[in-house]
Amino acid sequence: MTDNVSQGDESSKKTITISKSFLWMTVAVILAIALVGTLFFTGVFSGITGFGPATIDNGNAPSIIKYTIPEGAHMIGNADAPITIVEFSDFECPFCSRFYKETLPSIEKEWIDTGKVKLYYLQYPLSFHPQAMPAAKATECAAEQSKFWEYHNIIFENQAKLATEGIFSTWAAEIELDVEKFNTCFESTKYDGKINKDMADGNTVGVSGTPSFLIGNEKDGYQLVVGAQPYTVFKQVLSSQ
Repeated sequence: MTDNVSQGDESSKKTITISKSFLWMTVAVILAIALVGTLFFTGVFSGITGFGPATIDNGNAPSIIKYTIPEGAHMIGNADAPITIVEFSDFECPFCSRFYKETLPSIEKEWIDTGKVKLYYLQYPLSFHPQAMPAAKATECAAEQSKFWEYHNIIFENQAKLATEGIFSTWAAEIELDVEKFNTCFESTKYDGKINKDMADGNTVGVSGTPSFLIGNEKDGYQLVVGAQPYTVFKQVLSSQ
């Protein structure tokens, strides 16, 4: 009787030990998956995905890309400026907002306002940003009333409000658009083709995430710069043109 009880106790202990090992292994796997997901979405993998800042390899000569600016592309600066920046951007992209707030002001002051650079904005709304395509359409509709850049600015200055119901009409009123005309345009699909063409152009020149930039000119070609780089990087590339 005593031996049988002892063997039963040992079997129970072994079962409990195995169950605990399996439990800890399961927990470890779940934590590993969660960590990978967190790293991806916080931008640690941004250099791989192309959605965040990436570094430029200064050890090699940059590839030269040939590109023709599409007719009707939105531009700021002197049309005769010798250097061109083509920005492929997404209005819901946090890195695009960072470029707008932290880097663009210096580029405007030192390069655009002095007549050295002109900047074109091309639409590249990423599919996993639900408000990016509507925002792109809204800016195109604002452009009908000659206020593309005003609408562009109000979006990036208030990006956190993009999901607010009715926000696109609200912003249209704030920058004094004809709201009825704007709404009619916004509710249509008239600019879907233009936006998709901008994205196709981006894909052709190697854009895979936002923001991405072509810097150069049509005659000599462009260098691709990826990510919300600091102003020092843009200054280096612009100075080399």
